[in-house]
Amino acid sequence: MVSTDPIMSRRKGRELSTDLLWLGLACALALGLSWRTLAPPPASAPPPPAQALGADHLGDGFVIWESSRDGSWRLWLRQLDGSGLRPVTPPEPGRSHCCPHVSPSGKFLAYLSFLPQAPSPRSGELRLLELAGGGQQVIATARVPSEHRVAVWRSDDELIYMGPEGRARRWRRGGESDEILTPEPPPDDGWLLDATLSYGTTGYPTFSPFDERTRRITPRPTRAGCQPYFARDGQWGFWVAGAGGPIKRLDLASGAVSTLLDKGDDRLPRDRGYLYFPMVSGDQSLLAWGASGGDHAFHRADYDIFVAELAAGGQRIRGEPIRLTRHPAPDRYPEIFRRPLELGRHRGEAPWTIAFGQAGEEVWEWDFGDGQGQRDALGRHRYEAPGVYQVVARREGEERRGVVEIVPAAPPRVLALEQRSDRRLRVRFDEPVKLSPEVRVELASGRAIAELKVTGEDHVLEITLVDPLESADRLRLVGVEDLASPSNRLAETRLVIPAPRWPATDRGLQFLWESSRASNRVPDPAGGPDRSFELEARGLARLDHGGTLRPSGGFFASANAGRELRRALQRTQRFTVELTFEPPPAAPQREGVLLALGEGGRAGNLALRQRGDELFFELRTGRRDRPPSRVALGAVAAGTASHLAVTFEPGRLQVFRDGRFVEAWPIEGDFFHWRDRSLQVGQGWGGSEPWRGRLWGVAFWDRVLSAEEVTENWRRRPRPEKVSGTWVTAELMARSTLPTLAEIAPYDRALAVFRYRPLEPTALGSPLRVAHWVLLDGEETPEAAWLPGRRVRLWLERWPDNSQLEGRFLADTLTPGELFFAAPEPLVSSPAGLAP
Repeated sequence: MVSTDPIMSRRKGRELSTDLLWLGLACALALGLSWRTLAPPPASAPPPPAQALGADHLGDGFVIWESSRDGSWRLWLRQLDGSGLRPVTPPEPGRSHCCPHVSPSGKFLAYLSFLPQAPSPRSGELRLLELAGGGQQVIATARVPSEHRVAVWRSDDELIYMGPEGRARRWRRGGESDEILTPEPPPDDGWLLDATLSYGTTGYPTFSPFDERTRRITPRPTRAGCQPYFARDGQWGFWVAGAGGPIKRLDLASGAVSTLLDKGDDRLPRDRGYLYFPMVSGDQSLLAWGASGGDHAFHRADYDIFVAELAAGGQRIRGEPIRLTRHPAPDRYPEIFRRPLELGRHRGEAPWTIAFGQAGEEVWEWDFGDGQGQRDALGRHRYEAPGVYQVVARREGEERRGVVEIVPAAPPRVLALEQRSDRRLRVRFDEPVKLSPEVRVELASGRAIAELKVTGEDHVLEITLVDPLESADRLRLVGVEDLASPSNRLAETRLVIPAPRWPATDRGLQFLWESSRASNRVPDPAGGPDRSFELEARGLARLDHGGTLRPSGGFFASANAGRELRRALQRTQRFTVELTFEPPPAAPQREGVLLALGEGGRAGNLALRQRGDELFFELRTGRRDRPPSRVALGAVAAGTASHLAVTFEPGRLQVFRDGRFVEAWPIEGDFFHWRDRSLQVGQGWGGSEPWRGRLWGVAFWDRVLSAEEVTENWRRRPRPEKVSGTWVTAELMARSTLPTLAEIAPYDRALAVFRYRPLEPTALGSPLRVAHWVLLDGEETPEAAWLPGRRVRLWLERWPDNSQLEGRFLADTLTPGELFFAAPEPLVSSPAGLAP
């Protein structure tokens, strides 16, 4: 039986079977824009009265979600008090409905309708439905995204949506529905922008800055997890940070991450701790999500919808979650709306004074919720104690309501210390700050400060030094105040300033990838937000515990990154490329590609290769029908990390090893014949010429670095974290039920827990629970075929020491216990054992 579920599993360019396509997000062939009016949903018998679910305190509003409870995917609605359950979209044989998004006033619903069994299901009808019963219209053709976030309302008259080709577009009432906001080629799942047009995201949690003037998105690294979306004020985003949770919150300005709801939170029923589909109400006062008992499959698992209030400006959940559905069919992807209160929702820091009315209005009887009241037009009141207060104003039978949340008085809190350069530091706070006359900012080293100011963001204190930092230091802050009245002053605070960052210079820097844990940011030459890069794993490639690359397949930068790098180097006809690497334990008898810009071989632009214990560098400076120049860089030793820098200017190619000049070669020509291809690490184009060492700290400049700059970069070179591990010879006893690709959609990588009996004494205990990769890039790994009775030798590391696995899908159907990870074989000497 073929599922009509509209969840698409990512395959990164591979062909899918027909069943998997239908299991994925399937939809109609692209349709032209249409304003034809559709019939409103047919009248149906009213549903039986719903049992009140104890959610009266949530106020006036509703939740709309996707459900297959009547045999097809439709949108259903229920009031926040638990009443009024009904389908909100009509039955349409052969079509599925998804992606509900409610307008700011609650008057309109935008959603997608598509054909799940279309031959090339990628797009469908974006419809606008008037919830009061005024019918609906097709307003655009839209992409059906894998994570069912297709639109963002800016107002009742303006909607941002994901076009059929994946670009962000703008619909305005009046017909301007085809305005493209992101002209750049989109990622696999397309771009969606937030309501302030400041950030963009895809089906992956990227939260990348968007410049409305240039219409350019500056990509940021992808975080673990899925289902990202934005708060309407544009100050924070949220997403599911791993399989089944937690639900995380990101402060978009500071990068500070917090948890809204943990997987298996104690406030949830024991059989509803597996979390997905988070959504925040437009007023940012409610959080809705779906939860199951641990079954992941979005298309069939018994997910139910929950709602909880948000406190402290959306920073945490307040009170107990409310369960709004109890049906065995999947209820998923909720959209939540709460009508605004007449007197609004307000938040302040004790003591706090607020006026609810305006001078000259009618006189009201005020109840401020703290046992005090008065009779006047202004309704001005001072709250002394923290708490949540219900405010009521009454006049001649009319009643208005509001809510005030008062939080305890507290000084500004430091969110982050940012090193913008060797001379400029930025301290970011959780609220606007000012400098008191008693402010003191000092470095433990005594290094002089040239300038101290609060920036235009007003949350940031910027410190400019007279001389550049040369080593790690400590920063002492005293006298920074918030803007409360009376103000709260930051107590003496000391912050660690790390040693100067690698690389030592960003002048001319065009590409940077330090590790998966680093920001990997490069200044934008046009003065926009810093650009950021990441490398995507293909095949059996993976990251190790230090966030460094272990190819065993390959890593690829985005096509945009490769194209921009090629153009930058062609403009100057010069470059410096730098990297640090460890060769594989066994010298490759066939050539392997460490790094390539282009297809490799005769068609590439440049490439670094290893054959045996020799390194070679290839550079194209002539016609494409001629082989590139090729120079031998010398031998490398297995188990030894090497730092390499290669520079080129017309007529001269130089090589530096471990910060020292090695040799120069006269190479003439230019880069006229270079072509666009992605930057690749660990293999050549199309998976050819694999290299199986370890690599990190990759950088490209569009100029020739001086010998002194290369030496300083070598001195600052990133050094990956070392983790203890041990070799164990063991026999496989049992393994968890292995997940299928369809079951873990939208993920394409998964681990599973195996149980082993050690065949030799070990301090790790017996039996051993070991996590193996069983799916990588949508394909089964060799370990997925191992059966009980197999004897293997494993390099084991503790699971908590491998933060790169955070958020990955882990199948664990075995008896609980301590967990280890079958890590890639270490390439350098490691501690002999792992302490118990």
